[in-house]
Amino acid sequence: MDLNEIIVLYSAGELSGYEVKERINALGIAQTESGRAAESASLWTLQDELPAIQPDRSLLHGEALSLFQKILLTTDGTVTDLISLYKGEAIKVDIIDQEIVFADAPTYLQCGKEALLLKRIVLLKGPSGSHVYAESIFVIERLSERIRERLLETNLPIGLLWKEERLESHREILTYYIEREEKVSALLGQPAGSDLLSRTYLIHNRQSVLGAITEKFPLTSFR
Repeated sequence: MDLNEIIVLYSAGELSGYEVKERINALGIAQTESGRAAESASLWTLQDELPAIQPDRSLLHGEALSLFQKILLTTDGTVTDLISLYKGEAIKVDIIDQEIVFADAPTYLQCGKEALLLKRIVLLKGPSGSHVYAESIFVIERLSERIRERLLETNLPIGLLWKEERLESHREILTYYIEREEKVSALLGQPAGSDLLSRTYLIHNRQSVLGAITEKFPLTSFR
């Protein structure tokens, strides 16, 4: 039994929550880089409730940030494409951790019940180094079969998968601010105590929330 069969049977009421968990565990769907599992668990910040931090709109005024940094914080487009153009290099996804779980969905995903959730932590990288840390959570049942398969079988950026499928979606930016997170800085090759620019947004498709993404990049990048 594969993931799509599990989703169909669960949606039809033919599998209990316990049976879904058993079958997901049997599939062993995870792509955790050796030695990073415990570290990735401590990195995770997309909890049951998103942080109630208002966007720091002062960042968009004055000269504290470059124009390109401001664009990255506020864009409704694909960050991967923007960075590739800016750096003049191909960008790939380095999957730090990826797993499917059957659990209570965070309230902001508007499921109202247990759901199959895809959780990912990745780095966007190019020949010149690691550029962006990103973590995401998606409601698997709300993704097409093709996107589910591509997410699990390839390391293509999520934005590229949306584009390939011509998915009508939009990003609702919830917050952006400056923070410090030593473990993320280390993954991005930055010294401890470095400032990071962080933003969190929801991805909507018609009347549904597909998922949430948090992206972080060094304040010293893209100057």
